[in-house]
Amino acid sequence: MSLTEDDKQWMSQLMASFQNRLAEQVVQVEHRLNQQAIQLEEQLNQQTIKLEERLNQQTIKLEERLNQQAIQLEERLNQRIERVETSLLTEFHKWASPAEARNRTISAALRAIDLEMEQLSDRVKRLEGGTTAQ
Repeated sequence: MSLTEDDKQWMSQLMASFQNRLAEQVVQVEHRLNQQAIQLEEQLNQQTIKLEERLNQQTIKLEERLNQQAIQLEERLNQRIERVETSLLTEFHKWASPAEARNRTISAALRAIDLEMEQLSDRVKRLEGGTTAQ
C-alpha cells in the first residue's frame, strides 16, 4: 500500500506541526532552565555571602580569644619573671650583706694598718734623721 500525495502532504504538515511544537517546548524548557540557573546562582551567592559573614564573625571571635590568651600568658610570664627577679635579689642580698660586712671590717683594718704604717714611717724618718721627737 502506497501513500497518496494527500497523505504525504498531511504527514508532512503533521511532522512540521510536531517539529514546531517540539521547538517551542525546547525553547520553553531552555527558558525555564535559564531562570532556574539564575535563581540557583542568586541563592548560591546569598549562601556564599552568609558563609563569608559567619567566617568573618568566627575569625573575629577567634582573634579576640587569641588576644585574651596572649594577654593572660604575658601576665603569667611577667609574674614568673618578677618572682625570679625577687628570688635573685633576695639571694644576692643574703650573699652581699656578709660580704659587705667583711669588706667594711677589712677596710677598717687596712685603714688602721695604713695609720700604723704612717706612724712607723714617721718614726723611721725621725730615727734616721737623728731628731728626737719627745
